[in-house]
Amino acid sequence: MKTISLILWGVVAGFVLIPGTATAQEPPGRSLYEKHCRICHGPVGGPPAPAMQKQMGVPDLYAPGFLAARSDDSVVAVMEKGAGKFMKPLASTLKKDEMQAILRFLRESAPASPASRP
Repeated sequence: MKTISLILWGVVAGFVLIPGTATAQEPPGRSLYEKHCRICHGPVGGPPAPAMQKQMGVPDLYAPGFLAARSDDSVVAVMEKGAGKFMKPLASTLKKDEMQAILRFLRESAPASPASRP
């Protein structure tokens, strides 16, 4: 019985140690968005209050064509450097792969049409 257990553990350890078999944990885009973006951009990509959109110029990320009209690099650059006088740069707070995870979350959760907004 000990021999079988040792063999099984050896096989499992072999799979874990073989290069390329383990996948890197991707930063959780949703939780990063919740922590760093939601306060201004709201729970689903739009400002939490229409007044914020008007007074602070917070864009509705899910407005038809808003994300589609922007490249990944340009959206990440805005996160890195900030925008306008209210959005502060996130370069010292988030790593680039975390910003890209937020962007993937936004793109994947964007509604196909305004009628299907979350």
